[in-house]
Amino acid sequence: MSDFIKSSFWNLFGNVFARVLSFITIPFLANYYSKGDIAIYKSLQSVLLLVFAIIPMGINLLYLAEEKSVRGKYWNLLVFTTSFFGAVFLGVLYFLKDRFFAGVPLGGVVFAIIACIEVYKVFLITRLMGDIKFKQITIAMISRQTVLNVVLISFAFIKSILPILIGALLISEIIEVAMLSYFCNKSGRLLVKPIKQNTIFDKKAKKFMLLSGGEALLVNLALQLPNIIVLTIMGKDLAVEFQMPLVLTAVPAVMIMKSVASVMLPYLSNNRDNKIIHEVINNLHYIFIILGMPIYFGISFFSHEISGFMFNPDWENAYIALKYFPIFMVVNMLQSPLSGLALLKNKPEIGFVYAFSLLSVRLLSLIFGFQFYGFLGAIVAFTLCDTLTRMIRLKVDLSIVSYKMKSLMKNTLKPILLSISAIITCVVLFHIGLNKFVCYFLSWSIFATILFLWDKERILKYIFQLKNGLAK
Repeated sequence: MSDFIKSSFWNLFGNVFARVLSFITIPFLANYYSKGDIAIYKSLQSVLLLVFAIIPMGINLLYLAEEKSVRGKYWNLLVFTTSFFGAVFLGVLYFLKDRFFAGVPLGGVVFAIIACIEVYKVFLITRLMGDIKFKQITIAMISRQTVLNVVLISFAFIKSILPILIGALLISEIIEVAMLSYFCNKSGRLLVKPIKQNTIFDKKAKKFMLLSGGEALLVNLALQLPNIIVLTIMGKDLAVEFQMPLVLTAVPAVMIMKSVASVMLPYLSNNRDNKIIHEVINNLHYIFIILGMPIYFGISFFSHEISGFMFNPDWENAYIALKYFPIFMVVNMLQSPLSGLALLKNKPEIGFVYAFSLLSVRLLSLIFGFQFYGFLGAIVAFTLCDTLTRMIRLKVDLSIVSYKMKSLMKNTLKPILLSISAIITCVVLFHIGLNKFVCYFLSWSIFATILFLWDKERILKYIFQLKNGLAK
């Protein structure tokens, strides 16, 4: 478990550092840049993430899911596939730029740079992930986020215009790719290897390209498309009040969950026994409940205060999103890290069906929710549909490895019961007139103490494993 613990720690450290920087930057964006420019910037940022996630078409996952000794046979396929779909995606972006990105200066040039950067970035990160070199990935990511946020904050006081937002985004990506290339050492080895031995397009590769690639396309559209299409549904001024709370509420989930999720696939690829997988699930979900519940209840409970502090006072609807989004973010923390189990068990069709469902319910809930009940309707419908879809996927993922929901509830029973008790206590204390902040910290402090005393042996075991893993 030492590689898993060390890699997860580095991912966690990097994500915490990067998200804290992003968190600090939000008030500067909200108060110094125009709402329309922020909406375009966030949409372009979603496009960048979308390109990186989609263009490998699942071949990067196939490479990582294979036994280490034989995964090299798919390397050239990864190079060819990513390059081809990078070019296709560039064409799609160029075709749609006038409709969705009319405000982006030099749109064609910007999209060409994005496509080239993300194609090469896929090669670099896939190679480093395959070698469990998450420390290097984290350092490059921290460098990117540092440059991006320092530039955004600095120019907020100098010239807060859209070209600065776009330029900062592109420069930070170039710096990350340069560092990843350095860490891969002889980057020439990343390019095409001898064709005959390392270009296999067998039945398994076709299945992954169709189903895992299709899943990557659909699930990332589901994650990023709402940030783009909300521009046409709500308009620029209201769209940003959906986009920025979504970014803000995702910060804890990314810091806690994504740090571990990216390590799980390559780690479990080399440790496929169900007993080991069950141990990882038991440990992760217990820790996720302990960390996630107080954070996300706090975001919902203090939604008005956070909105007033983080955003422009003119953003009158942002608190609504902050109140409801934490619901599906908690489920996201429990579900997303297990998505790779379907790939390990050679069942990519599960991810494909899920991705199609998630994309459909997210877009439909936004469209119809806003049409019938305005901003509140869109937020509530989006939250409920996302939560139900993720709950179903969680149950399916657990069944793949013969792990029952009953076992999950039993494993996390203590922190769940105490979290519910803390929430009820906090709300009751607030309604009888206590200060809001006192209510929150008093209730969670009491039940955190009870949990430690009740499950002291298990918590100390996790602390020992973390220390031991980092020491190796």
